[in-house]
Amino acid sequence: MPQITFVIANREFDVYGTNGVVTVVGEARTRVGAKTVRRVVEMVGEARRAQPERFPGKTVVVVYCLRATPDAVEEARKLGVWLVESGREKTELRM
Repeated sequence: MPQITFVIANREFDVYGTNGVVTVVGEARTRVGAKTVRRVVEMVGEARRAQPERFPGKTVVVVYCLRATPDAVEEARKLGVWLVESGREKTELRM
């Protein structure tokens, strides 16, 4: 099965979409720890600085996974990342 990735400013993202008011961008992983959450936030920040036109409106950083470690949930809350584990929100979507 082919995987679709979105390349923004030489960074690859598994999730990207915008309606001009909200931009959702992030990663999909099998297992996520705090390090992955921090890395995704850094990648989004770098991409936003390099190509701000690709991030209109409010930017929502999302990490979708099958299994999130407790430290990943804590880090996502701290950094404002929308963390979704197996279809269930582990952190709330902040708008």
